[in-house]
Amino acid sequence: MTTPFKNFFHQYIGVFQTLKFFWRCYGGTWELVTSPYLHVSIILAVVLHPVWLTAREKPWYEYPIGILPNVLGVTLAGYALLLAFGDEKFKKLFAGNYPDGKPSPFLVTNAKFIHFILMQAFAIFFGVAGSALELKSGFFAFVGFTVFIYSLTTAVAAGFAALTVAMSFDELVKSEENNERDEGK
Repeated sequence: MTTPFKNFFHQYIGVFQTLKFFWRCYGGTWELVTSPYLHVSIILAVVLHPVWLTAREKPWYEYPIGILPNVLGVTLAGYALLLAFGDEKFKKLFAGNYPDGKPSPFLVTNAKFIHFILMQAFAIFFGVAGSALELKSGFFAFVGFTVFIYSLTTAVAAGFAALTVAMSFDELVKSEENNERDEGK
């Protein structure tokens, strides 16, 4: 017989296992630290320092709170389309077990989109916390604004991941067309 206490912790174990799986498919800490999108975000946050360094009429946290909920909605719709993309033959080639033990391109692409979604959620959280605590400037403002900028730059990364899926699908179609043409000779 399970107790409510065991069920409580069992749910957390599931969340941590999912996060661990996501992190492996994303590429881990090295992928994050070496990300040009993160580097550009930090540079942009420093260049745009008047937004977060000084208390202004329009504080930094209004940007993520005002912009990202709409972006997040569109992202989730785009992610649903990505999951529905391609026929069964393509999905079998793009997904599944790979002999080198690495995640499939399907899982890597999904991890890029999940990372994009998570960064948007974190940026909204930072914005709400900054607003609630009236943290208009300082270190928290810098981190929050940087996460906001990063959530926007990861849109490019997610777009490139979607392009990779489209390119792979295009290659499959071309290959099938070439096979049909060769069989017709």
